[in-house]
Amino acid sequence: MLKKAAVAVGAVAFAMLDANPSLWIYDKLAPSNAFYENKNIWITGASSGIGAELAVQLSEAGANVVISARREKELEEVKGRCKAGSSVKVVPLDVTDRKAMHKSVEDVVEGHFGKKGLDILILNAGKSQRLPAMKTDLQMTRDLMNLNFESLVDMTLKVMKTDKWVERETGHIVVTSSVAGKLPVALSSSYAATKAAVNGYFSSLRSEFSWLRVDIVCPGPIATPIARNAASSAEGAKLLQNESEDNKMPVDRFTKLMLSGVKGPRQLFYETWISYQPVLFFTGAAQYVPTLAINLSKVVGPKRIKAFEAGKDVYKMSSWVTRDDVEK
Repeated sequence: MLKKAAVAVGAVAFAMLDANPSLWIYDKLAPSNAFYENKNIWITGASSGIGAELAVQLSEAGANVVISARREKELEEVKGRCKAGSSVKVVPLDVTDRKAMHKSVEDVVEGHFGKKGLDILILNAGKSQRLPAMKTDLQMTRDLMNLNFESLVDMTLKVMKTDKWVERETGHIVVTSSVAGKLPVALSSSYAATKAAVNGYFSSLRSEFSWLRVDIVCPGPIATPIARNAASSAEGAKLLQNESEDNKMPVDRFTKLMLSGVKGPRQLFYETWISYQPVLFFTGAAQYVPTLAINLSKVVGPKRIKAFEAGKDVYKMSSWVTRDDVEK
């Protein structure tokens, strides 16, 4: 009886998790964001979603924040949401425009932050995908790789050189990756490839310098505009506008957990997973029991594609789990 009770309690506790256990516990025990006070932080992809919420929460913590994205009007709106009197600078930037990006790095690092330099670079720009692999042309894959991976690498190296991180032996990079880089995701094959590339590159970059901190943050479904703006076909783009946010984590909760990991011990949080169940479970399975994750994906993947092509919301399990599946 005691054993069954322990199993039941464990199952309930696991179901409550919305991040890897170490991060979930640390967030409960260390709620203060004093770590960020007076830190110089640059956030890309900051005009909406995760990037915008990062700007808001970091401004409340007393950080000196630079926010960048292509849309200047939306950046100004984000600045207006930040804490009154906080240090928030708007720098419009298209990270795929390499020449302009290099110039912006020089202006921000040397001109705005000056001698103190940049404490944390948060690479958050990116685009999702919602289309079966057989309907995704090579150009879409190249465009996603350019934005989600190549631009991040180029900006990172430019910042490290301009701010003389190697000479000063200091630097902290935070990359918004995705659980899609860890597990098989139907409808997002090219997007998943970009995130797997991000994980591999930045993990390897971390290993080249003992002093360099690199945090790879892997969100699951989050309630942001990224899904509605995903790369897709013309027909698919229309379907995405009706996609539900019912089973997605609120962006403020995600950002709180993300910042808990970034301020925490690097030995614990070099990679974090933040998501509601069952995606968090699938991510763990892909990491520790890959055969299970692959076999589950072979069942779930085709059903999600059928649901998408039928115009249903693929984030609602009821769209692709039938009564027959339950009875089986």
